[in-house]
Formats: sequence, structure tokens, C-alpha cells
Amino acid sequence: MILEDYKNFLFGYLKEKANIILLEVDEDGKIVYANKFACDITGKDFNGAQLKDFFSESNVSFKKLLLDQNVEMLRLNVNMADNLPQTFYFSSFKNGKQTVVVAELNFDEIEGLRKNLIYLNNDLNNITRELQKKNVQLAQLDKLKNQFLGIAAHDLRNPLGNIMMCNEYLVDMEGEMLSKEANELLSMSGISIQYMLNLIENLLDVVKIESGKIDLQYEETDLDKFLATVVHFNAILASKKEIQIKLKVSQSMPSIDLDKDRITQVLNNLITNAVKFSSRGTEIIVNAVQKDDEVYISVQDHGQGIPEKEISMLFKPFSNLSVRSTAGEKSTGLGLSIVKSIVMHHQGRIWAESKQGQGSIFTFSLPLKQNSES
Repeated sequence: MILEDYKNFLFGYLKEKANIILLEVDEDGKIVYANKFACDITGKDFNGAQLKDFFSESNVSFKKLLLDQNVEMLRLNVNMADNLPQTFYFSSFKNGKQTVVVAELNFDEIEGLRKNLIYLNNDLNNITRELQKKNVQLAQLDKLKNQFLGIAAHDLRNPLGNIMMCNEYLVDMEGEMLSKEANELLSMSGISIQYMLNLIENLLDVVKIESGKIDLQYEETDLDKFLATVVHFNAILASKKEIQIKLKVSQSMPSIDLDKDRITQVLNNLITNAVKFSSRGTEIIVNAVQKDDEVYISVQDHGQGIPEKEISMLFKPFSNLSVRSTAGEKSTGLGLSIVKSIVMHHQGRIWAESKQGQGSIFTFSLPLKQNSES
């Protein structure tokens, strides 16, 4: 290859293919030529730009050094396309009124980064393995916890049920012979026993849900009759606080696939909560409407309402809310979390809307037909 062809080949390689920065700069610091690599790594066409714009701010002062004299291996940071600085070794030499600037990557820095990445990746792999072990251990402990809760709840339920029967017997058969104070004590103990039984039932439900053993028995259900029955039952209980429960259905509701016992549990919980946090003499509305392939059932009260910042806590177990029941009714703190699980197992959704002083609306959706593949 003759010398001229050799020069043309090398220059063409430096311009188009080499991973080396090649700049030609005039005496005013203007870049009159920037090769393809220089433009690619910076994400800009630096032809016609100022040399100072090629560098990170901290390195701009070296521009004069590059232009005024021949330089070898000056380490400077370049502004890359990802806005992160990259260190290059710069060299320059005078060529008449122009300066040729050449730069190559700082391979020592790259090698250091590569080694650090290898070390970090090894550390991350070790941490991942430890987390996997801990997750297995936590799953085993969670299983043991559920087994313990299930056994404890079962063993407590029977004796508590017997105590409740004895308490009710004393009230029914011997109440007239007992003093006023004794009757009050029996009444208080009956309330406490019922609270403990409710707590145990809720704990058993939580165990079933967390262990994946909740077994839904779907059956086609006439929703109009179903809702009327549930509302009638709760209306009797709500009458003790002179609270009316009204069922409002704007259209004849379709038949729907659901587990009647579990959805009854959902509605009983929502209505009982509405009664619990409503003032005497107010009204609760149960509303149902069909939209496309879903039904939406809501329970609306005109009670105290829930602070906006606490709404996100409603469906979490044992959430401590600032709202208190209006007649001292107790709560286990598990009801709404169980309700949410039941609704989700029915492939539905549940949410709450509330404003303080204006009451609350709890709404859940259910598909008309259950997807057997879900």
C-alpha cells in the first residue's frame, strides 16, 4: 500500500470506526471537526460547537492548556449522552493555526468499575440467597402460627360456648331471683363472652384465608330475595338503636353465582359496622345495581364518617382508627380484612368512601358468573 493510501485509510478509520475521540479545533476554541465516535458518545453533533462545551464543568479550565501547547495524557471528564461524566486520556498537538485533539478511554477506571460491579454482584447474589432462606423460614413460621391459632381457637370456642349457655340460663331461669347488681354483672359477662366468641370465629376465618383453605360453595342465587332476607334480619337488630335499614334496588336484580353464607357474612359485617358507628334514630341504606357483567352492592350510613387519612387502613387487620362506636359496641379489628378476602375470593372488589360528619359508603362488586379458571 503506498503512503498516501495508507494515510487515507488511517484517517478514514479514525473518522468513522475507531473508538477514539478526534477533534480539530481553531484558535478561538471552535470545533471545526468532530469524528463519529465523539458525536455518538455525547449524543450531540459538536461540529461548530465550542470546545469548552465538550467537557464537564470542572474540566473547562483545561481547554486553554489543550489549545496552547502540545499535551500528552491529560485526564479530563467528558459529558456523555446519559449525562454522566466519563474520564478520557487527552492528547493534543498544534497543526498550524488549528489544534488536533485525540482522546481514549481511561481503561484503568473502567477496569476498576468492572471489578467493583463483580464484587457488588457477588454480594447481591449472597444477599439474595440469604433472603430466600429467610423467606422459607418465615413461610414455615407462618404455617406454624396458623396451626397454633387454629388449635387455640378451636380449643377455646367450646368452653366459651358452654360458659355462654350457663350465663344465658342464669339470666333466663334465675334472673328474677337475682339482685339488680347480679343481673348487670351477668349482662356484662354475656357481652364479654360474645365478644370473645366473635374474636375466635374471626381468628378461625383469618387462619383459613391465610392458609388458602377457604372453601367457597357457589350456588345460583336470587339476589332480590337474598338481599331482602339479609336486610330484614339486620333491621331487627338495628331496631334496638332505633335505626332503620332500607333496601333500595332500582331494577330487578339477576341471579348470581355466590357462596350465600360468606356473602351473608360480608353484608352482616358491613351493616353491623354501619349500625355500630351511627347515631340513634338515623337511617342505613343498602343499595344494589347491575352494571354490565357485575353487580355493585353498597351500604350507606349517615354516621360520623372516617378521616380521609384513615380510609386506606380500613381493610387491614387490627387497624387502630380514631372513630369510636356510638353506644360502646366492641370490635375485634378483623372484620373488614375478612370481608375483603371473601370478596376477592369471589373475584370482586371492595372500597370505601367517607367524609367526616357525613357518613360512609362501603361498596363491593361481584361478577354475575364465576370464572372457574380463576
